[in-house]
Amino acid sequence: MTVARRFTPAEDQLIVDAYPTTMLKDIAARLGRCWTVVQVRVQRLAREGRLDPRQRCHNPPWTAADDDYLVGGIGQEASMCYHINQQGRDRCKLRLLATSSRT
Repeated sequence: MTVARRFTPAEDQLIVDAYPTTMLKDIAARLGRCWTVVQVRVQRLAREGRLDPRQRCHNPPWTAADDDYLVGGIGQEASMCYHINQQGRDRCKLRLLATSSRT
């Protein structure tokens, strides 16, 4: 039976520092842990007020190709599906693009 290894203060600090810009799988690889374990630790650190999940911004900025895809006649419903699958992206921009495609 495997015994869970406790997180050290240094590991917690690495998570807090890297979380806003680094994907969980990359943080997990640096720590030598499974990404799901790191995700649970992130949730705990957030509850303790040591980490703000809203500061996460590892997604790249919108490109002209993204804009073309959203406006290019695919319709509001498909735009929303695309957005839901890309959580963490700029919601306001999607709404503006979806509105502009109707005009």
